[in-house]
Amino acid sequence: MIDSTKTCDRIAEENGVSKDTVIRASRYMKGVEIAEELIPGLKQSILSGQTKVSKADMHRLAKAAYNDRAQTLQDILHPELKVEPTPDADGVIRVPGKAPVMPFRKFESVYDSDAYPEDVRYEYVALEELTTRFRISFNYQLEQMPDNAQRDVILEIIHKHKDYLTSLEAALADVKDQTA
Repeated sequence: MIDSTKTCDRIAEENGVSKDTVIRASRYMKGVEIAEELIPGLKQSILSGQTKVSKADMHRLAKAAYNDRAQTLQDILHPELKVEPTPDADGVIRVPGKAPVMPFRKFESVYDSDAYPEDVRYEYVALEELTTRFRISFNYQLEQMPDNAQRDVILEIIHKHKDYLTSLEAALADVKDQTA
């Protein structure tokens, strides 16, 4: 087996460049090779400058998961066709086959009003947002994991949270009783 570290160092020394330059060039060429596999003749077009692609795009293609390569190349060659996913009613961006993304945004909450003391308002809103994220994440997990063993793991996690919330509820009731 060839020691790639030594090869990289040797190539860098022979060409009077840094090791990092050799690594970046290798990643770029990996992206070009993947593009050639997907669209024969594209390698020559890229290397001749006929097809313009950035180094970052070829690095992105080189890093893309095998199943995502064709779509990644399509996005690189035709960025005008890329459709950005839009958030649903919950503000969650859902892309088939990928975990839902809940972008950072101001969370609208019924607790964020003058009806609640200002010093605890933030905590109320944070708890409500946590509940929303919990619901979205577990709904996704249940949709994506048809295997009973995987569902058992999810149920175990849910029960841990449920037990904690039950003990928290009891502690809050005790404090309420003591202050009443």
